[in-house]
Amino acid sequence: MSPRFLARRPLWLIAGVVASVLLAGAVAADHAPFRLQPAPDGHDLTSDEIKELASRFTQNPLRGGQTPPRLYAAVNDEVSIFLQFDNANPERATKLRYVGISVKGVFCEEARPDPAFTHFHSFRPVPNYAEGHGGQPGEEGYWLMWVAADDLELQGRAVAPGIDYEFSPTPPPSCGDQVPAPSFDVPGGHRMTHDEIMALALLFEDNPLNGGQTAPRLYRWVNENTLIFLQFDRANPEEATQLRYVGIGRKGTFCEDGRPSADFSHFHSDRAVPTYAQGHGGEPGEHGIWLLWVATDSFTAGGREIAPGPDREFSPTPPPACHGEGE
Repeated sequence: MSPRFLARRPLWLIAGVVASVLLAGAVAADHAPFRLQPAPDGHDLTSDEIKELASRFTQNPLRGGQTPPRLYAAVNDEVSIFLQFDNANPERATKLRYVGISVKGVFCEEARPDPAFTHFHSFRPVPNYAEGHGGQPGEEGYWLMWVAADDLELQGRAVAPGIDYEFSPTPPPSCGDQVPAPSFDVPGGHRMTHDEIMALALLFEDNPLNGGQTAPRLYRWVNENTLIFLQFDRANPEEATQLRYVGIGRKGTFCEDGRPSADFSHFHSDRAVPTYAQGHGGEPGEHGIWLLWVATDSFTAGGREIAPGPDREFSPTPPPACHGEGE
């Protein structure tokens, strides 16, 4: 374990690494307030970083001979998060294209969590992945939504960072009043354990903020302009019991034209300020990061009932028009 490795991580991360290395129980350590050192500017994932991330996404929720073109990790009994690279084999991948979620459900319009969930994949055992698309009305399976992490060209489509509302659409039928409840057990489905939370948190060590700010989420640069993030029920993963959100942050300006899409509800300024709250919003045209949240569990927060899917009301900072400024 190199001194450089330890120097870049706060105490709770060091304690987690030592615990896993020694295979011991609890590590006696005083937990300092969670604070990461500011990271360099955004950068592409290296081959080793891609393989490191992929190593934490080992769930296969499908049956039969199917090999999905993405990597899953269970969040709870009904929801998984996934990463999709430009190659299904992480050994050959060079870029993260998407982060997203899969939610247990049935193939009915009335049961689709949100229009952002464009694709349904059946739970029936089939010999290849393509045969699992869609299904019969009321069939059991998964609803999936994709959030692009970069500007992409896919099958003749130009995809911008944010929710991809056209990814592999499977328009669902209406089941009317006859909407069944899914009754199957998701293979590998389970609520994340403390060890799993810590192992995943170790991979999200970047801090794009300036000044004395401590964000209530963990970031990881995946390219020059985009971060992906995790947000648990506690800012310190040592104390966390639930993954509440996954999402992306994208460089932009505090202007309506500088926001990637309306799904990005919050802007955080680049300016150096002493507390996190002082970074919300900014002056017209100010540079910073636009954030998009996807809930990965059901919970109550700030008087709102949250369900798995895009949370378009998270900490809103309505941007000004700017009238051409900051573009």
